[in-house]
Amino acid sequence: MKQVVEPSMVAHLWAHQMQDYARNPGGNFYFHNEHIYSYGSHFRCGSVVRNQNEETAYLVTDQTYSVTTAKHMNLVRDAIPAYRTVFTTDRLVETRNGKLTEYFYRQAIYYIVDRVERIDELAYKQKWARRCDYIGDIEAELREISRWIEFWGLGARQRSEGGKWLPSAISAMLSHRWTDREAYWLKCGGGSQYNGKLKYQELLQLIVDMGLLEQSSTARNRDALCELCAQWTDDADVAARSVVLKRLMRDAEMKRNKAQLQAFEEKVTKWRRGEIYSLSVPDCYRSNAVLRVRDHKVETSLGITVEAAEAERVWKLMRRYHERKAAFRHDVIRDASDHPWTINSFENDVMQAGCHRLHFDDMAYAARELGLTA
Repeated sequence: MKQVVEPSMVAHLWAHQMQDYARNPGGNFYFHNEHIYSYGSHFRCGSVVRNQNEETAYLVTDQTYSVTTAKHMNLVRDAIPAYRTVFTTDRLVETRNGKLTEYFYRQAIYYIVDRVERIDELAYKQKWARRCDYIGDIEAELREISRWIEFWGLGARQRSEGGKWLPSAISAMLSHRWTDREAYWLKCGGGSQYNGKLKYQELLQLIVDMGLLEQSSTARNRDALCELCAQWTDDADVAARSVVLKRLMRDAEMKRNKAQLQAFEEKVTKWRRGEIYSLSVPDCYRSNAVLRVRDHKVETSLGITVEAAEAERVWKLMRRYHERKAAFRHDVIRDASDHPWTINSFENDVMQAGCHRLHFDDMAYAARELGLTA
């Protein structure tokens, strides 16, 4: 395996854990085993972690460092397969011998504290909002807390790697014993009563009392979330104002997406002509990557190259799925470096292969450029 590769391949090799180490030619973007870095070990872009059941998740930082690091972070996010579990955090949680240590257990709780703090911030933004609606963002934070608790088994007691019994996370966080408050709220913010996050304990209690951490989506309906904001910020008009804000945001998003897609189509044309080096696909596009043909090879906007013969084989397969002449079956695409990428699905004319989501129309474009179809 090559250890010096293009930046996009560094991210791909890390995300799929295909080898233990790789770096870009400049040496400022690299990974060792599960951890990927920008400029050095002081800035960890992300980590591949496993829980007590050997299930995999990606912890991707929400911090920034420089313009170049921001580009590295885009590569990291793009490289992670869409069907994998991802948490956005700069905190690191790992297991040792299949169990959490006491240190990593506290880090797991601090992640929940971070999310509760964010909910407080969003609730007050909602209180004063006149053009943006934050109810959906609050629901997303609550969903992340529930996913996190489930992934790390924090909903029940568990033994630490050292053999000590660790309480369920929520019961520990809601405890009024001073030692618990200090460990889970004050030290989270820096170790002092004055810069800790104890004030959010009451918000967590309200969230639990309202049943908003339950996995059922019906427990977090819009009315319940508006009620949470109303109680926490003492604002009785949240629900009525939220309806108007949601409509304003939807109209603004439609206009923004239309402008984004128009600008993106122009960039695609330039990228396919080789006039620009890289291409970032907007979230509102039909897929997360597009294709071009250069030197009789197919290249993706995520930096992967496929030889013409392999592209032809895959195209024939996708065309049969598109025309409903065959039922989907898992397959593998091999890129020009002989790395395998699993084809996981073909739904609504979008093929999922590794971290790539490619639309049939883009594949048809590549096929025409290769002379495989009229």
